[in-house]
Amino acid sequence: ASARALVETGEGDLWIGTDRGIAILSDGQLRAFANPDLPDEAVRTFLAAGNGDIWIGTDFGVARWSGSSLSHLMAAELRQVPVWAIAEDHEGGIHFGTSGRGLVSYSPSAFTQISAETFGLRTVWSIAQDELGQTWFGMEGGLMKLGQAGLEDLSKIAGLEKSSVRFMHPDAAGQLVLGTRDGVSRLSPAGVLTPLPTLPASPVREVRSIAHTAAGRLVIATNETGAFIEKNGVLQPFLQRTSLGDELYDVFVDSKDRIWFAGAEGLTILAGDRLIVHDRSTGLPDEFILGVAEDSYGTVWVATHGGGLAR
Repeated sequence: ASARALVETGEGDLWIGTDRGIAILSDGQLRAFANPDLPDEAVRTFLAAGNGDIWIGTDFGVARWSGSSLSHLMAAELRQVPVWAIAEDHEGGIHFGTSGRGLVSYSPSAFTQISAETFGLRTVWSIAQDELGQTWFGMEGGLMKLGQAGLEDLSKIAGLEKSSVRFMHPDAAGQLVLGTRDGVSRLSPAGVLTPLPTLPASPVREVRSIAHTAAGRLVIATNETGAFIEKNGVLQPFLQRTSLGDELYDVFVDSKDRIWFAGAEGLTILAGDRLIVHDRSTGLPDEFILGVAEDSYGTVWVATHGGGLAR
């Protein structure tokens, strides 16, 4: 099975979403989560909400785990629809980014749908909230903001009509950083993008993940041009690009400030000045790595494509 999503519950259990359902790691024991109320076996994303609920996005709808029971949400707005992103705002509202149905919001017991037509039938890839409480939606072909003035389409102003906002990340100062098909930019509350400069002949394309180190330096993983690290305000190619490959899916900075790069050619860890490369020869069940996460005990988990989970 391919591990696509990871989340840790308040009790310290690790939930693993795969294309064949959910597995739960509890007290060192791995068990399958078998429940007829799960809308679909293909799990795309999780959200651990502030009240302790676990929201589950699948290829066929949404479910919510309350701590003791699972509820398949049968609201028409989310029924039989792929859910790619879930986020919680400062007021406890839950927002679902879908493919084909636009945005659906839940707060606290009723659903509100912003139709796919409002989003121009564009897939919502990412959802984030800025320091002012405005909610941003990164889409295939644009960017929209939900603030006091309502929903605003800033795609044209931001110059993103022909791009794709796949990832949004709050930097060390709390400012949102956008990863797009064409590069990385910082986003102002008004929707103005400031592109991060790159070196000549070193373009940043097809951003898939963004993180930052303890010192506040941005680290970028792309699906086409490898990895980049911010140095003196400039995104520079990771020097060990040959060991990483160009097709990356995640970058993660752990509690020890180690940088983990996950991609189609294995797992690479930068620990200080030391580079550690993992593949099948070092025990990885599969060299195609989709994601990395750390639990509250400091254990780092690696999600693979076809080989399950490793640590």
